[in-house]
Amino acid sequence: SNRARFSPRLLLLSSLVHVAQCKHSRCHSLLAGKTRRKRLYCANMAKKLVSYSNVSTSPWKVLLQKSLAQNQSLPYSKYMQLATVTPDGRPAVRTVVFRGFYKDTDLLTFVTDRRSKKIADLAANPCVELCWYFPSSREQYRLSGVVDIITADSADQQLAQARQETWARMSDAGRSQFLWPHPGQPRMPMDESLFLQPAPESAGPAVDAFCLGLVQVHKVDHVDLYTNKRMTYSIQEPPSSVARGSESGTDTTQQQQQSP
Repeated sequence: SNRARFSPRLLLLSSLVHVAQCKHSRCHSLLAGKTRRKRLYCANMAKKLVSYSNVSTSPWKVLLQKSLAQNQSLPYSKYMQLATVTPDGRPAVRTVVFRGFYKDTDLLTFVTDRRSKKIADLAANPCVELCWYFPSSREQYRLSGVVDIITADSADQQLAQARQETWARMSDAGRSQFLWPHPGQPRMPMDESLFLQPAPESAGPAVDAFCLGLVQVHKVDHVDLYTNKRMTYSIQEPPSSVARGSESGTDTTQQQQQSP
């Protein structure tokens, strides 16, 4: 299968990234000891993978970015179903838009309104599951993890900057929604003018209602409906801090092939 041929490449990329970042002389000597032909092969393979891997050592992320590339002609391929648990223990699911990975980490990002019900859900229970289907490649991903919500009150400068940068990349229509009346409330005739306000400037500060969500993935379930194969990835010992997780580049992923 394609995945069977792809797995050795993932291991190769992980090794190259490690050697590039590692300061131990033993690791560099191992790479230097390879024949010129093998070094050229490794370099060429890394160039092919780095275009969608974002030099990540997590196999599931590389696979996910490959799926995104294969479905990039479909605007709705970035729509994910986010499931949470309400404070009274009931399931709640809605569609959110994937906004990319946070820096070079494995953290998935999305945006949300601070006044939405999902904020209360996540405050009571940060555990979530994402369901993501790619029509062109006929793949489904289920990603389980926890969410950290970055608000206007965030004291972390890096996360506050990430929130502002995400705001700047939003379309005019997207930024305008955060000036609308409270989401989930009845739409009253006297509120119609609020939906016609000009969009806030992208270069200006993000409005208070704008939030950035960071998803720290703990488990991935991937199904390929073309090959009828299923792979699961489990991240061992997830970091306690969602926002700062995965920045070390350490790959602690276990993968297992299962029946679909």
